[in-house]
Amino acid sequence: MSVVLKFTGEAPGSPDGSCLRALYYDILAGGTRVGTCELRPEATWTARWSGQVSYTVFPPYRGHRYALEALRLLCGRSKTLGLDHLTVTCRPENAASRRTLELAGAELKAVEEVPPEHPLRGSRVEKVCVYCIKL
Repeated sequence: MSVVLKFTGEAPGSPDGSCLRALYYDILAGGTRVGTCELRPEATWTARWSGQVSYTVFPPYRGHRYALEALRLLCGRSKTLGLDHLTVTCRPENAASRRTLELAGAELKAVEEVPPEHPLRGSRVEKVCVYCIKL
């Protein structure tokens, strides 16, 4: 089934880099909204642990590699923005996301502890897998 991204909005980043500029998309498969994703094109200090990409596929639609297709489309959009790589992170226990990143050709750089001053700590994320995708 063909996957497309539909732009839904944008949020500005903060001057100190603690909040990243984000481009929001719906993930559509055959015209059905199956999830959401976002691209954060700036590589500020927070991107090391929160990543430049996030994606969510709604539970009824999981297992069809929609996240992988969305990630590939986000990579293409990142190239048009002049980026040569993306940092993508996930929790170590998120096997589905880790598999998606591996299928996308991402390289695991490290499993790192999130610094106490990072905004993710407020959501109880203590460690992340840090991947790099070369575009």
